[in-house]
Amino acid sequence: MKIALDAMGGDFGPPNLVAGAVLALREYRRIGKLFLVGDSAKIQAELKKHRCNDSRIEIVHASQVVEMSDRAVEAVRRKKDSSVSRAVDLVKYGQADAIVSAGHTGAAVAASAIKLRNLPGIDRPGIAAILPTETNVFVLIDAGANVDARPDHLLQYAIMGSVYSRHVLGYAKPSVGLISLGEEDVKGTELTKEVFKLLKRTSLNFRGNIEGRHLFENPVEVVVCDGFVGNVILKTSESIAVAIFTWLKHELKKNAKRAVGAALAKDAFRTIHRKTNYEEYGGSPSLGVNGICIIAHGASLFNTRSTRILSRRFSVIMKRQPRSSPRSARNQRTVSIIGTGSYTPEKVLTNEDLSRIVDTSDEWITTRTGIKERRIAAKDETTSDMAARAALKAIEQAKVSPEEIDLILVATATPDMIFPATACFVQKKIGAKNAACLDVSAACAGFLFGVEIAQQFITSGTYDTALVIGADKLTSITNWSDRNTCVLFGDGAGAVVLGHRGSAHGVISTNMGSDGDFTDILFMPGGGSKTPITPENAHLNLQTIHMSGKEVYKQAVIAMLAAARKAIDQAGLTVDDIACVIPHQANLRIIEAIGERLGIPREKVFVNVDRYGNTSAASVAIALDEANRSGRIKAGDYVLMVVFGGGLTWASTIVEW
Repeated sequence: MKIALDAMGGDFGPPNLVAGAVLALREYRRIGKLFLVGDSAKIQAELKKHRCNDSRIEIVHASQVVEMSDRAVEAVRRKKDSSVSRAVDLVKYGQADAIVSAGHTGAAVAASAIKLRNLPGIDRPGIAAILPTETNVFVLIDAGANVDARPDHLLQYAIMGSVYSRHVLGYAKPSVGLISLGEEDVKGTELTKEVFKLLKRTSLNFRGNIEGRHLFENPVEVVVCDGFVGNVILKTSESIAVAIFTWLKHELKKNAKRAVGAALAKDAFRTIHRKTNYEEYGGSPSLGVNGICIIAHGASLFNTRSTRILSRRFSVIMKRQPRSSPRSARNQRTVSIIGTGSYTPEKVLTNEDLSRIVDTSDEWITTRTGIKERRIAAKDETTSDMAARAALKAIEQAKVSPEEIDLILVATATPDMIFPATACFVQKKIGAKNAACLDVSAACAGFLFGVEIAQQFITSGTYDTALVIGADKLTSITNWSDRNTCVLFGDGAGAVVLGHRGSAHGVISTNMGSDGDFTDILFMPGGGSKTPITPENAHLNLQTIHMSGKEVYKQAVIAMLAAARKAIDQAGLTVDDIACVIPHQANLRIIEAIGERLGIPREKVFVNVDRYGNTSAASVAIALDEANRSGRIKAGDYVLMVVFGGGLTWASTIVEW
């Protein structure tokens, strides 16, 4: 057994941790290797005090320490050479079997989840604390890893707690209880009521709700709650145990008669003290990560008994639950849309307004396109300005911080500049300083291209959280004297945050394609290396959109119809399973043709082209956000998105919401 110890954690730092490590090595020969991770000079000084030169010790220097005041995820990402991060790295790369940390709990949990990844089907790890009853012990999960839990998280905790209780603690059929305000299923918060329903539908030995006053009366073997409640229970029970023994000690010293009685009951007091002393339990595993992570109490004074218990837990876990490879776990990661956002400029340009610019009318535009108005960005408003506004809304809804974004993809045909990427400007404006940034150039299909690219990065385990934005300022490349094109386009941006959220829901089907034989039916000829804009050709409007309308209509219907059917087939669904279709908002006639040929009722097809016109890469992203925020799509719905753009390019995606 090889253990990596974060030697800088805990309330007492290296002196206590190194002392505990030395005790463990002397008492437990099955420890084949012990990595002490932290400030090498301080660790060596402590080893010298104990005259320890055990060959099983290897010091791994780490120049940084995660302080208790640090934010967990940010600390893991920014303090890459911290002792807890380096210790987890040893497990990640197979040099150690387990990591032990008595330091910042959030950082240890975050580092393990980020670096080791979660097991397939697990969204959030949970800390499994062991608490005593009169005759035995029970598992309390979660004891502090996830304070913002969803119902499916607690269901996963119940399953993991049962497995741990059965294989590690030895209970043949562990019973499960849910912490609530009362035993009746109608009592509790909305969270506990929903979890109760989920647990009732499982094959677990679920006994129902339990109240806090029954916890230590042998009610169940697994107690389930969110991390906030669990940590309060844990810390409160610890403090009560300490307080009772302190009070008892004072009372027994008040007179000789009590002192004699205390001496006679000394063995009983010692037994109860061991049972209620958190130092006796050797740390708590963070269940759900793809590796062994033990969270020890920061105030623990490591002793021989606690290290022996800790080591025994390692060996039992390793024997009963072989560690799967990171690659196999990553390949099963499901990607979900966890936040949406959109932005459209304030200025509205109506068909009536256009009739005063070119030879057209409201009736002519409406009957041919379905468009009534579109939004126009201000002259000094850039694509990245709009993208950043949409992104911040999506990030807010996703309940992540900009620093947690690993990847930014901006799909656009109207970048701020040829280079650098518009995504880099967005990164600066929203403060996503840890993200890799790049643009996707696939015209109107770019947003769904970006979704598929981001999905692959997250599924592979390369990144955890991605921001995909579709944004275009098409009015900056519109020929306002061409009535066939200027009536079609508008400006705007839409965004989604993608992340791993387990196997219950998420992106279940994607495909994208291109056909370069049709590059000449929808394009902007000038501005690239083929035809740079010069004083001699500036008057030719080469830097504006050129389109063959009839051919675009024909190819759009063919490509989008094929892409939609392919996505449905890949997902193993039927057309009837689709609750909402969000097509590219280019032209109402195209949208209606797709719906009719797929056999999807009009009420299932989301349309906002009448208000925004064709916003290119932003089109589906804006529509998705509006459908989400208006309640048009609900949890469990299958949502089909399908797009078409210049190139030709096309893509489709089905999401289980």
